[in-house]
Amino acid sequence: MIIFICRNNCFFGYAEKDVVRTDREVDIFVDDNGEGLRKLRDILLTYGFYNFDLGYVQGMSDLLAPILLVMEDEVDAFWCFVGYMESMVKKNAVFARSC
Repeated sequence: MIIFICRNNCFFGYAEKDVVRTDREVDIFVDDNGEGLRKLRDILLTYGFYNFDLGYVQGMSDLLAPILLVMEDEVDAFWCFVGYMESMVKKNAVFARSC
């Protein structure tokens, strides 16, 4: 078991709520205890620590799901997601977090 500790336990709760609702009709995300949801959860939580200032923002699971579906490999999907998020943050965003 992996225990994640973060300031205010904020992004763990948000990510967990979104993961269980993400693309459940897609084969790799159908099973509650399946590899697809585990990978999705693990990548999002890892990203939260990788980019601790941003953490998890609602909707990231929807951005990651198609990447994971195409990439299949968890490590490749993580780095692809990192690159995507870096380009999104540079282009668009001021994210507000109220944890």
